[in-house]
Amino acid sequence: MTCEMALRSKEFLVSPAERIEGSKLPSGNQVLGHFLYRHSVLKEDIRTASTCTMERVEEFWFRARIPIKFRQDSIGKLELLFYEWKLLKKNKSRRSAKQQANEAAFTDDLDALFDIAHANAMELIDNPEDGLFLNCQRQKGRPGSMGGVDTVLLQHEKRRKETEAKLKRRRERSECDKQAALATAVLHSSSDSDEELLPDPSSSTAEAVACACDLPAKRGRKCVISPQLSAMLDRTGLSDRATMMIVMETSKALGHDPQALALNRSTIQRQRREHREAATSGIKESFKPNTALTVHWDGKLMRDLTGIEKVDRLPILVSTMGEKKLLDIPKLPSGTGQIIAQAVNNAIREWGLDNLVRAMCFDTTSSNTGRIAGACTILEQLLDRPLLHFGCRHHILELVLAAAFAVCMGPSSAPEILVFQRFRGQWLSIDQDTYDDYTSDDFVKCALTDIHDEVVTFCEQQLQQHQPRDDYRELLKLMLLFMGNKPAHGTKFRAPGPMHQARWMAKAIYSLKVWLFRSQFKLTDRESLGLRDMNIFLAKIYLKYWFQAPVAATAARNDLQLLQQLNAYPHRNISEATSRKLAGQLWYLSEDLILLSLFDRAVDSATKRAILTASIEKDGDVDPLKRAVVDMAMIQQKTLADFVAKGNRKLFVLQRAAGSCL
Repeated sequence: MTCEMALRSKEFLVSPAERIEGSKLPSGNQVLGHFLYRHSVLKEDIRTASTCTMERVEEFWFRARIPIKFRQDSIGKLELLFYEWKLLKKNKSRRSAKQQANEAAFTDDLDALFDIAHANAMELIDNPEDGLFLNCQRQKGRPGSMGGVDTVLLQHEKRRKETEAKLKRRRERSECDKQAALATAVLHSSSDSDEELLPDPSSSTAEAVACACDLPAKRGRKCVISPQLSAMLDRTGLSDRATMMIVMETSKALGHDPQALALNRSTIQRQRREHREAATSGIKESFKPNTALTVHWDGKLMRDLTGIEKVDRLPILVSTMGEKKLLDIPKLPSGTGQIIAQAVNNAIREWGLDNLVRAMCFDTTSSNTGRIAGACTILEQLLDRPLLHFGCRHHILELVLAAAFAVCMGPSSAPEILVFQRFRGQWLSIDQDTYDDYTSDDFVKCALTDIHDEVVTFCEQQLQQHQPRDDYRELLKLMLLFMGNKPAHGTKFRAPGPMHQARWMAKAIYSLKVWLFRSQFKLTDRESLGLRDMNIFLAKIYLKYWFQAPVAATAARNDLQLLQQLNAYPHRNISEATSRKLAGQLWYLSEDLILLSLFDRAVDSATKRAILTASIEKDGDVDPLKRAVVDMAMIQQKTLADFVAKGNRKLFVLQRAAGSCL
């Protein structure tokens, strides 16, 4: 198809134009027409077409000598105009009165000036005629036009530039004379005659001036980057170049001479690096634990500090007796178990803590828990000792949540959950003052009436406590709204945030939020039923276990109780999926960790005596599994004592070994 045929086929209110012509400032019709030519005919993307169009439009404004706004703002204005035109074109087949009125109003607006003048253009314009021309162009019909070259103004600017150049040369000569006088002056004693004080007539003033002008200025030596300032710059993320400019202008504002300061990018970079190294050394020297340590790690995919690509980072921490210390956040070439274990081992040995590490806490992914190539197995080999395996409690519960969600909403291989993506796109059109609680659905009301007071009391108690993350607080507030109660600080809803398959907590938050506004958001029958079942599961079982304190001593009891409740849950599909998922994560019911239940205050004395009796009489494996294996058919009759084996004292042996190393 030729360009002429393309132009004819794409006309709707505005004709695509290859050029912007005329002696006036461009109108909206001209600007949009040129944009449509580049976008529709030349097949440029929206941002490229709008940028090229604004470059052409700015030429007219520069010729008129009128200050304009930033190009990015002008591009945004043009793209909004294009989207408005696109919406009208989409509905052009509807010849209703409203559509025709909208098209007429849009056409009238296009005839007006496409105004990209600076907000303070009238104050910035020097020539009154330019201001008068701008006012005329803003009127209907855009009266006035730009003529040829203004010879009077051109001569005036030429003379002004010549005058400024003469003043600059005069200041340079004056500065050179001053430096020459300082360079050639000779101090004499008071006994010298006046003739000796006179300058040598044989010396050449021109040579002295030239030598003085060539003398390099003295470089500043005073350092301004203190350890405290360096730490503040790192926290705020300021670059070395930005730091140099800020310090320079600050010194001027405080009346200091910037020439006396060591202000250049390389010096600031070196000083900040030295302060970091000194701070790191001080932290390592001050951290001298005297108890057994647990090492934690969790891989994160983050943007690289020196580029735009994403890299694997591995935060490594140790904890003991309520104290935590971050050891390192190395960059990993890949997330295999071998590389993770090597990075953890290097960090531990660099801090001199290898003799104190007796346990490890980790996400229960295959790269960590693999029997042969898992990071836990390899780390035990590198440290040449067995370690206690503490699976991350929150990660285990996240897997249970994901299993329930997959049953309710169906499996998905997409990076985002489509119903939540639609909801986020329609959030601005939702009336947040109108929402539906659990009483709006008879099935949900019948399922949750008995536990209403219990759930409300639990959420209010948790909101009074410190929550480490904002999404935890949001989940509690949404649950209160779902149960028909208003939080103490009102019913303000947060806008829907990022959502993809790896954001476990977002699934619970979105499920509650979408269900609350389901009367304003169209859902399919399957989506509506799935969200209903998901929210009942959250209220009846999941919420109270998620917000339990992640204490190792109570983990075995909590896991057993949760497994029994999941097994008895009336929704059989949810029950089977969640029970199966949790049954593969029973780290705290293993023979190595079950004795931690002796320190659980919620376990009665009879159960503790049964645990001690079983540890003496019941035979167990020589090398027990790191995770307990249970028969789900008999799970309702199981007690904590059923998971204990005879002679297994690994928990206490490792703790005693750590004490002997001190």
